[in-house]
Amino acid sequence: MKNKENIWDLLSGRDYQSCIITTYSFDFYYFEKSVMRILRSKGIGNISVFVDSNIFQGVLGKIGNSVSRIYSINQIKSKGVFHPKVYMFFGKEKGLLIIGSGNLTSSGHGKNDEVWGAFHYDVNNPKYTQLFANSWAYLRGISLNTKGFSKEKINWIREYSPWIESLPSPSLSAFEKLDKHSEIAFLSNSSGVSIFNQLSSLIPFKKVKELTIVSPYFDAKGKIIEMFRKALPNAEINILVDEDNGILPFGLSDDVGENVRFYHWKDCFENKNEKSASRLHAKIFNFVLKDKSQYCLFGSANASVAALGGENISAINEEVSILMSSSKLDFLKELSIRVNTKENIPLSMFKKNLDEKDILKEVSTLKYSIEAIDKEGSKLNVYIDKKVEPNTRLHLFDSWGDEIYSSMMTLGKNYYSVNLPSNISTFVYGCLVDANTNKVLSNKQIIQDVILLSKTNPDPQKQVLDIIFSDIEQGDELLFAKLIGYISDTDLNIENKIVPSRIRGGKA
Repeated sequence: MKNKENIWDLLSGRDYQSCIITTYSFDFYYFEKSVMRILRSKGIGNISVFVDSNIFQGVLGKIGNSVSRIYSINQIKSKGVFHPKVYMFFGKEKGLLIIGSGNLTSSGHGKNDEVWGAFHYDVNNPKYTQLFANSWAYLRGISLNTKGFSKEKINWIREYSPWIESLPSPSLSAFEKLDKHSEIAFLSNSSGVSIFNQLSSLIPFKKVKELTIVSPYFDAKGKIIEMFRKALPNAEINILVDEDNGILPFGLSDDVGENVRFYHWKDCFENKNEKSASRLHAKIFNFVLKDKSQYCLFGSANASVAALGGENISAINEEVSILMSSSKLDFLKELSIRVNTKENIPLSMFKKNLDEKDILKEVSTLKYSIEAIDKEGSKLNVYIDKKVEPNTRLHLFDSWGDEIYSSMMTLGKNYYSVNLPSNISTFVYGCLVDANTNKVLSNKQIIQDVILLSKTNPDPQKQVLDIIFSDIEQGDELLFAKLIGYISDTDLNIENKIVPSRIRGGKA
């Protein structure tokens, strides 16, 4: 793809104070050193991240440096994987929704070839109201089981972005008309119906004459290709793959394989002088009908049954995708993607790289699940999914994964608690361990400082100060002018009255 853009450039101005981000994988260093600086400079302080639980377990203990405490991270479990990439920003009168294929990593925001859709909402000129309603309902749904102070941070969004309450009721798996030529729909597997089934109800499959699939990962036996071939018997099917980084459907049956065309991703650009050497991570399903109208599905879902489900098969992954229809637009052309039928290659000619077992993660079967650990001063509040046995201890670890403290817990009304000694301060995460056998009994859970998180309340006055102090970190020489400008004349008058009285009463 040419003309790559940075999604953070969409945060022009200072219109937002809160955001929710969902991701499969997560890069602490990239997020804290790059993304957090951008968000804070835009006045966005109330930040909540939702990440796949199994992937996050592998991140903790390998951070290397102490992590920040001014945003919350929430782990989500799924039957398969928690895979959506939804970025939703909230202001007093405006909203921004970004849905696509990129994870919250440096690769997902620059190095890879990704695809994104961005949508703006303004109370003075509301658009995409149903899309925002569906997206907010989805995010509220995944946050229902959030425990501890992280739940309060979600409630702040409703308090300081009142336009959310004016959105229509969620209506999933249905088109929202944008104009006389185009429509849009929010699709996910969380509504009880697979994305594949939603596609079959929204797209007139019998009228499809061409389907182009762009995806890095496929079922090893090409099950999803087989299902599309069956559902679209008269359509030409083009498949664009990255043999250097993806999983290709080498087990696809010959009778199906002979009726689809495969292409190298690097060969499928309008301008061959601008070939991309980047890794393919975009996921696109583009349907062209006989009347030349088009439907384009893009988002987090790969070309697999786990991601899309099937006619009589439930999807196991959490996924979010956008389906757009247009009677005028050529979506692939808009993305600078072109398919030259003379360049198709037999599947057998592609080299084998990854296999399904290389990326499938073992699902955790631990005895307990720690849902949150909040630090309030010298006390830890530990939220666990069920009552623990008497021999269970909480172990605390630093950012390198070294154990620094262990303690028994006291059962409270809704959570367990631990009182910390004054010399313990470098802990980053904790987990439950059997005191007798030293066996790990729970997931690793990051520890969140309630006092610091409480300062991320998206109060309008605090937002201005956040911006100023973000500028301080970046060496702004006009610091004092900005601070004086923020202090009102009334504040200065009060200060002038108080200070002299202190001097008169003291020994200056």
